[in-house]
Amino acid sequence: MPEDVGAGAEGWPNDPYILFRPERLSLFAGSEYNYEKIYLLWLDFEDEPELWVYDANGESRYRDLACYLRAYLTDDVSAASISWRA
Repeated sequence: MPEDVGAGAEGWPNDPYILFRPERLSLFAGSEYNYEKIYLLWLDFEDEPELWVYDANGESRYRDLACYLRAYLTDDVSAASISWRA
């Protein structure tokens, strides 16, 4: 895990770098001023990665970039209210 990304994951039990192997993840965007980040999660048998978004709304998951962009452009934050944990 890259050192700067790993430092951001410390103490965050639901950070993707804690949940998945580093080769499955790409840091797509991140703020140097707060903990807001967007990860790409590369899954087997999928053409596009999922987007895992950590921002002021909480944690959100999107099945692909198009879903994320639609939500972003329409200010739809409903994904943050959907729990993906068992």
